[in-house]
Amino acid sequence: MLEGSSIHCLTYSGIPEGSDSNTMANNEFVYIKGTKVYLIMEAVFPEYDPYEMFERKIKNLPEDGVSMLIFHPGYLDDFLINTSSLLIPRAKEVKMLTDSKWPKLLEESITCIDYRDL
Repeated sequence: MLEGSSIHCLTYSGIPEGSDSNTMANNEFVYIKGTKVYLIMEAVFPEYDPYEMFERKIKNLPEDGVSMLIFHPGYLDDFLINTSSLLIPRAKEVKMLTDSKWPKLLEESITCIDYRDL
């Protein structure tokens, strides 16, 4: 697996060797600064529901590492409409991530960290 590296003082995780970024949902992981990080991006799947995915993932957190939920929220503009394969998932993620319940849900469910905490 790829080890996290620092380019221009930014930590880059990459994706697991041999993985397809369009199918990461289960056990794909990389090591970042020695920590096993499971990468989760389910927006590419037809029945994607970010609320359901979050609830399912917090009930099954790994004991040997941390989970990184990958979101691509965005409001739709002409460029995205013409180039993105994630139009509906982007809108769903905006709704979830701007939901007034989101901060409380995060606080009650998990400990949020960033690369500096790894």
